[in-house]
Amino acid sequence: MILKRISLIPKSFSKIKWYSEEHIDLATYLARPTIFIKADGYGTDQIKKLSIYPEATLLARKLNGCVQGFDRNLDTPKIKNGDIFIYAGKEAEAMAATLEDMFVIEILPFKKIKEKITSH
Repeated sequence: MILKRISLIPKSFSKIKWYSEEHIDLATYLARPTIFIKADGYGTDQIKKLSIYPEATLLARKLNGCVQGFDRNLDTPKIKNGDIFIYAGKEAEAMAATLEDMFVIEILPFKKIKEKITSH
């Protein structure tokens, strides 16, 4: 096999290089409902290691949605009516209640995921 060296010229950079520090808004591409998860004292990577996480993904599959960890600063604009917010802990519960006042979302504690799965 012969490898050919490719030279890049600066005028082609706009087609292959990202020039902005802005986040790309992916909210319109998320499967709905989006199931947001938040637990006091746990990051999303830690939640993914808990035995409850596969149940959240099963619920998302049953509803043709997706699961995403929740960060107030990054993810609040992604919330749409009809989404679900699953929480654990008092701070996460307060955040869920606040979001429920702003959006038509369902909130439930982690321990109620199995009930939600069986009801669908």
